[in-house]
Amino acid sequence: MRKNVHLVPAVAFLGTSVLMILPQMMGRGVILGSDSLFHFNRFYDTAMQIKNLNLQYFTSFYGFAQTGRIVNAFYGPLVAYFQGILVLLAGSWFNYQVLSNVILYLLSGCSMYVLLSKSKVRQSISVPLSILYMMTFAIQYWTLRQGFTSWGASLFPICLLPVNDMIQRKEVRSLPLGILTALMVQTHMLSSLFLVAIYVPCFLYAFFKSEEKGLLLRNLALAIGIFLLLTMNLWVGMFELYKGNTILAPFVNKTPELSTIDWDSYYWLVTPGALLGILLFQFFYVVRYHKRVSFENKLLTTIACVFVLLSSSLIPWNRLVADGFILAELVQFPFRFFVPATVLFLFSFALTLEEGNFKSLLTKICLWTIVIFSLAQDLVLVNLSVRDWQKHGMAYVPGRETFATHESESEIKAAFFTSDLSVALEYLQKPTPDYLPVYRKTNEDKYAEYKKVLLRNNLFTKTVDKDKLIVEWQAEKVRPTEVPVIKYANTELTLNGKTLSEKECNLSNLGVVNVPSVQGKNRLTLRYNSPKGFNVLLLATLGMWGISLFLLVKRR
Repeated sequence: MRKNVHLVPAVAFLGTSVLMILPQMMGRGVILGSDSLFHFNRFYDTAMQIKNLNLQYFTSFYGFAQTGRIVNAFYGPLVAYFQGILVLLAGSWFNYQVLSNVILYLLSGCSMYVLLSKSKVRQSISVPLSILYMMTFAIQYWTLRQGFTSWGASLFPICLLPVNDMIQRKEVRSLPLGILTALMVQTHMLSSLFLVAIYVPCFLYAFFKSEEKGLLLRNLALAIGIFLLLTMNLWVGMFELYKGNTILAPFVNKTPELSTIDWDSYYWLVTPGALLGILLFQFFYVVRYHKRVSFENKLLTTIACVFVLLSSSLIPWNRLVADGFILAELVQFPFRFFVPATVLFLFSFALTLEEGNFKSLLTKICLWTIVIFSLAQDLVLVNLSVRDWQKHGMAYVPGRETFATHESESEIKAAFFTSDLSVALEYLQKPTPDYLPVYRKTNEDKYAEYKKVLLRNNLFTKTVDKDKLIVEWQAEKVRPTEVPVIKYANTELTLNGKTLSEKECNLSNLGVVNVPSVQGKNRLTLRYNSPKGFNVLLLATLGMWGISLFLLVKRR
């Protein structure tokens, strides 16, 4: 009987996930947000690598218009391969979007449920609150905008398990702490910074309260060692890239205060509407009844309030960006701080219900009523997004960045339902210049500069031969030709059989190659020279993941 105790929650999470994708399934609409094309290109590249058994950790030979640029090495490479597998299984972008949404919902619900269950919260509380978490904008950000922050958010609750060890038992368990931190770093770097920011005060409390401080420090050092072994590919890869290149960072948001939860991004507070009520209730309850509230509950609520403050305009974000404050530039959108706040408030609210006198039937009815109304709100939001797709002129999100290379809107829409995944990415493009190499600093709009490169792509023929990208074109006479490929420090170029030296490569501000064409057929071969021994290190990282997960399961 004990073995089946989690069966009902699992069925509830699966059933809710299916309900949440019904508007999209029935409306047959693709929801394209501001980041969709960027991530679709990332995952298409890994999908084609897997399909062709041609794994290229650094360069994009298939996605991003086959420009040979580097993206995934900076942005969750291992999770990008997982997403590539989903793309292959789905077979079309519409199917991928539905499949990834279901998996994200399931992952977020199970993650919150595991955290609450391990915190001794009853199922009558943990199940509805876990379902409610699936409907928060922290998770819906992927569904409605394709913000990859949601994948970090889906893992955030389970990554808080070490907090229980630190606060309740004044100890650090090295293996889970190292694995969970590495998992978040491999998924979403910014979320991992938020996670560590939560770990720090919890560890300090455990350290000052523990009678075995030496053991605590030793276990922490061991956890850091495990973490480093599980993330070797990231650090070595990025060190290599930043060592030889000046990498263009993601754009700096000059008006971040507009992206706070009390300005234009208020929907983070009210998706679902009950979330704001839960936040206010938890805050005032802890303040009013602080003597009967556990220390863990008070600490988590306090940290959550700090994150809410950071996600609001009470912080002078515009001034910080104007003054060149690095953290403000890195965050870009302060609403991202609301992701850990959402998790912590739901977690602490569950502790309040468990610790307080909230065990009546009325409490259960209230919780499930909140869930039902929240589900209705979520279905309406998804349905509205699907209707946008169905309207004339809404095949993609308008804006100066996204542009179409095909005139027929009906054919653009149909491309997202075909099995040829490359067509949609060819018809719709977004010239995101993040992580391109910078050779000269200029005031020119980087989006506009990179867009010119993409618009020339149809003048060239590109094929992939193992670790080489081959670009061919015809020239009527001898003349300089700008070829739409990107050169990094370790990129090797061969023109018509001759390897080009650094001086022979005339590069644009963003590393676009300009070479002297000969009359007739020209052939440029691009190959990226990975750091010596990097493939061995990558296999070692994967091996460490296998060993660590085996040990974790064995200990259970």
